[in-house]
Amino acid sequence: AGQRPSRWPHASCSGRADATDDLDVDRTDFSDPALKEDQDVEEGPSQHVLSASLLPDTPENQIQIGVNNTLLVSLSNLGGKMYNVTFIDGYLETSSSAERLGMFRRQVYGEALGPREQRSFRYLFVPPTTVKPGEYRLVFTAHYQNRDMANFVDAVFNETAELVPASSEGLSLDMLLLGGGVVAGGALLLVVIYILGGAGSASVAGSQAKKAPTIKKAAAGPGDASDWLQG
Repeated sequence: AGQRPSRWPHASCSGRADATDDLDVDRTDFSDPALKEDQDVEEGPSQHVLSASLLPDTPENQIQIGVNNTLLVSLSNLGGKMYNVTFIDGYLETSSSAERLGMFRRQVYGEALGPREQRSFRYLFVPPTTVKPGEYRLVFTAHYQNRDMANFVDAVFNETAELVPASSEGLSLDMLLLGGGVVAGGALLLVVIYILGGAGSASVAGSQAKKAPTIKKAAAGPGDASDWLQG
């Protein structure tokens, strides 16, 4: 049986020499499914997209545990191609040994970033109450792709910060966000009852009242930032 040629360039063991041996020819077989998966590898940040970020609610770089914290991310497209901002995620690690403790949730955007366009994105995250106060490193990354489906990732925030117990103001703000969602859900419920003529019908009002928890849950979106995947 004949020797099967290697599919990697310059790795052939054949004793025959001809003019093509000196050419830098890539003979990689891209029909291999494993190699096709490599096309989805993220390439780092695009040279045409600049990023900036800040923590607007963290005085002295202190991040509160167990409540919502906000990261503002700005992406500026300086090139001529369209990009699609897919999602932002992040993780927490120890500042001393760089041990990853867990992943913050992924927030999906799916928003276009056109040529010569700047856009800002709001990302909410909650350090879990299982984490002890102290200094940690937080890393947040923005993921986007161009029309050629090339994937890019940019570490928009990579800094150490002090995690501190939640203050009464932080807890009040979280309750305000939750309360705002409940009030909005209640107002929406009243509008639905009014439209259906439920003001004078106890049966309609009662049936709509049973659906109130579903409306509350949908309206209390900021609470979803507490998703945490253990490292």
